[in-house]
Amino acid sequence: MAVSENVLNLTGRLAPRWMDRALADALATADPADMPVLVDRLLQRSGRIASEALVRHFHMFADPLKQRVVDESAKLAEALRGVGRHGGVQDRLNAVRIIARAGDRAMMDQLNRHLSSSESRVARRAAATMLQWTERHCGQAGADPGPWQEAMGRALVDACRTYARHRWRDVILAACGLCERRPDWLKRFFNPQHDAATKALVCMLDALDEPDVCRLAPVMLRCATLRPAALRALIRPRAQRWIGHWLENPTLLNCFGMRKALAELPRAEHLVPTHKQMAGMKSAALRQLPNWIDQLPLDRRAKLVAMGRISGCSDPSVRLGCLRRLQAMRCGEADALISCLGFDPSPAVARMALRWLLRRRWGGLTRLLTRLVGCHNKPIRRMAAAHLAERSFASLWHNWAVLEQNTRRSAGRAWLKLDRRDRSRLNAKLHADDGGQRFRAVAMVRELGLADRYSAELIERLEDEDAKVVSSAAGALGAARDTPQLDRALRKALDHDDDRVRSNAIESLHRLGRLDRAKPQLWRLVDEGGNRSRATALWAMSEQPTERTMMALTSMLDDPRPSHRLSALWVVGRTRPQAMTQPVMTLAQSESDVDVRAAALRIIRQRRIPLYPDVRVLGEAG
Repeated sequence: MAVSENVLNLTGRLAPRWMDRALADALATADPADMPVLVDRLLQRSGRIASEALVRHFHMFADPLKQRVVDESAKLAEALRGVGRHGGVQDRLNAVRIIARAGDRAMMDQLNRHLSSSESRVARRAAATMLQWTERHCGQAGADPGPWQEAMGRALVDACRTYARHRWRDVILAACGLCERRPDWLKRFFNPQHDAATKALVCMLDALDEPDVCRLAPVMLRCATLRPAALRALIRPRAQRWIGHWLENPTLLNCFGMRKALAELPRAEHLVPTHKQMAGMKSAALRQLPNWIDQLPLDRRAKLVAMGRISGCSDPSVRLGCLRRLQAMRCGEADALISCLGFDPSPAVARMALRWLLRRRWGGLTRLLTRLVGCHNKPIRRMAAAHLAERSFASLWHNWAVLEQNTRRSAGRAWLKLDRRDRSRLNAKLHADDGGQRFRAVAMVRELGLADRYSAELIERLEDEDAKVVSSAAGALGAARDTPQLDRALRKALDHDDDRVRSNAIESLHRLGRLDRAKPQLWRLVDEGGNRSRATALWAMSEQPTERTMMALTSMLDDPRPSHRLSALWVVGRTRPQAMTQPVMTLAQSESDVDVRAAALRIIRQRRIPLYPDVRVLGEAG
């Protein structure tokens, strides 16, 4: 330190100019330990000689001293400019290094001058600095598109214009890196006025080995100067390995005119990523896959195959994008793929897929809903069950009249499993304006064994204006739970004007064990009722036959009206009283009405009663 102190004491007596020169000369021969003191003194000076000395000897400093000089680079701007014009090779290298470490965009014009240097080391360092700055300030997603990009754009335009003089590839790569964020700047950098730079980019594109260039290949289709080279690059099988890089930057795919540009490709099947490629893609690239495939010029079949390939991706946002692209296609094949997304692990994706197919009334919807009822996704399971119940009820309702009884019951049980809690559908039919619908609804309640569940509605139907509905409701209520309200309603139905209603009400009361309180009404029906109610009343009371019931039945067998005699035979067939054998035989032998005689003969055959007991059958005699 003694030598430095003597030098500093002597320089303190000199004029400023000579003091700066003395410090600069001392800097050239100083020991490393003395450097910090000299650098500090020179940084405190503002003269040209002191500043240029720091630039010229920058390579001699240790890293901490270099950083101290770089921190004060704003004071060295004139010195950097002067050294860049008149300095030696090492001086200009030092200037470029200071500019590179300072990262001051105001010094970009100096980098352009160094690019045209005759010394290759200086020009190479300047070009590398441009590429480094582009990657640092403009190459990251979400970077500020303001001052840095504008300044880099102006510098790179000048660098591309002078490319014929320096021919450094880093300039082309820096321009391509900036275009990843600003695709519309391709025409600023590569155009007929910048022919040398454009030809260099075309050569790099043909080689397909520079990531910064290959990432821009799809966007180059929009530039007339670069379109032929971009087409040549994209139709090559090697282009497939760059798909992930293209998809990582959504700015490239979403720029205006990309679909039209890609439409010029003669073939694009190789640009659909394979399962292996998708496994190695980043999440940002995977999310762009549906958009990418949608923009490729593929026919419908190829596009559906590609969408089916990516629909199995683990990222739900990818599957959602795939669903939206398939919905836009609006065709049966796309709907078939959408049906697979109904089993998606994400409830949101599965719900959207199912709602779309419901809106489209897809042909395979019933089978899909049947499968979804057993899926692991609880919200989708409920949604599928609700819609399947609605469709099942609608199908059962419209086909009820043509279905066989066993089929009706099987289909009804299947519907009830899905619609165990919802009563609204059948209830709405029970209160429909059309009498035919009400009659069918009551018939469904009766045949499916739902009388207890809908007992209140059936009691209400006993007051219906349509006698067929009332008759069916009266017959169905026999399977309901016995209540005082039900007993009163059925006994009231015994006074109905329609004979069928009275007959069904008697059957229901008999099934419920409520005949005792209704016997006065039953005897009145036996005496004055129609053939149905008269016969049903006798049948209900014949379980415990009395002389009065036997006399009433005999009287009914002798009734002059054929319909009453036929109904009386129905009672005999169901109760089989021994006392009625002779009257039945008389009807079988002498009845003039064909139907009555046939019914009598049928009873005789069932009970194996000989019609003419005095006549022997041939062969029975000895």
